[in-house]
Amino acid sequence: MRIWEHVFLWAVIVALVYMYLSGGQTVQPAQICFTGSCVRVEIADNAESRMVGLMNRTSLPYDGGMLFVFDSEGTYSFWMKDTLIPLDMIWLDSELRVVDIQHAVPCTGSPCLEYVPSGKAKYVLEVNEGYADRKMISVGDRATFKTE
Repeated sequence: MRIWEHVFLWAVIVALVYMYLSGGQTVQPAQICFTGSCVRVEIADNAESRMVGLMNRTSLPYDGGMLFVFDSEGTYSFWMKDTLIPLDMIWLDSELRVVDIQHAVPCTGSPCLEYVPSGKAKYVLEVNEGYADRKMISVGDRATFKTE
């Protein structure tokens, strides 16, 4: 094996160990901002982190949330299986324009209600229930994305 092959192999091993220890989630400090307010978000940008989402959490910071990132725009529905806190779900298109907002309730049984957006989105922002109303976020509003 050549030296660069060893280096590449070790880089892959380190990346896999990091993914395993972080639960598969990509955590990047980021904020989604609407007029007058910002939400500090965890990023769920792969199949595993999107599947787990906010399951089994008992709280979410007042100005915190999770941003689900998809590869392309689509009709991405969500459910609240094993999600213990009520949430607002805000669907955003590829230009970060709000296409739908729904209030979602916890579900620990089966079946759980499925929340289907009225339009195609590339991102879904989950925040504490009532956040969209308190911050007067409406369909058609535009958000901005900031990395820290």
